[in-house]
Amino acid sequence: MNWFCEGFKWQVVEFNYGAELLIKLRNGEEELKIWSIWVYSMLYCATQNRERLTQKLGTREAIKVGEKLNVYVGRDTGYVNWLIQDSHPFPSDIEHWIFPTENYVIEYLGFSPNIVTLEFEKMIEVEEEKVIEGIEFTKMSLEYEKERYKRFKIGIYPKLMSITDITCKGDRLEILMENEIKDYKRKKCYNERVLVTIESGIEAVRITENKRRLLLWLIFWNTKKYDPEDKYFFNVENSEFIRWLEEENGKKFERKVKHYCIFSSTFIVDVISKSKPKIKRLGRKERTI
Repeated sequence: MNWFCEGFKWQVVEFNYGAELLIKLRNGEEELKIWSIWVYSMLYCATQNRERLTQKLGTREAIKVGEKLNVYVGRDTGYVNWLIQDSHPFPSDIEHWIFPTENYVIEYLGFSPNIVTLEFEKMIEVEEEKVIEGIEFTKMSLEYEKERYKRFKIGIYPKLMSITDITCKGDRLEILMENEIKDYKRKKCYNERVLVTIESGIEAVRITENKRRLLLWLIFWNTKKYDPEDKYFFNVENSEFIRWLEEENGKKFERKVKHYCIFSSTFIVDVISKSKPKIKRLGRKERTI
């Protein structure tokens, strides 16, 4: 596979997604960070689940970073088209960045990232002759009406919660959700916090800005399936995301996986996993305003 460069094998150590995206990679004792502030959607998949993608990348020339890391950039790809169709209007100059590694493939839709190592920090420059184009490249499905969303965690949670931080280390995922209540009489601000954890078995994670999933929201509203104020945690049956991953992989998952969808007022997170999420209230934080 062509992300091996002169015998080096990079691995994803972790990523953090909140106000910005930070990805940490390691190759033996060497580490580097990929940082981007403008990210509309991100896709994190176990490398074995992206067989079709890696085969296509093998026919393309990579952008070299320090002669050790292969990076790819596309425009008008299937992933870009998926988000454009789901969220008109959309920036016309959006880029699809791809970082294939030994253990995970990370992709995001946004603009040029910065690469940080011990030796240098620089923005990756797009080499136009290496830009990938074509809807068939990472083509994704928009047929959400075939899916069935069922709540997997019944309970009363604070209204209008936001996802404020997402951290994934290997196949362990943590999602922090918060809401904010201001009490002007007492001059206090209260934050109710909920932590969603998947301990292992992560096959794929897709994170998208809430406002970029308009087609999905319309399906919920039109079918009256969803009250957006206090219902956040869903099982997705007949999942298009699982079907797409199996198509990418060229075979069915050997072990049973499930599609979990977590809604919030900031992000929608789709997770394909062998393990069920654990949900824990962290209690209330307060501060003076």
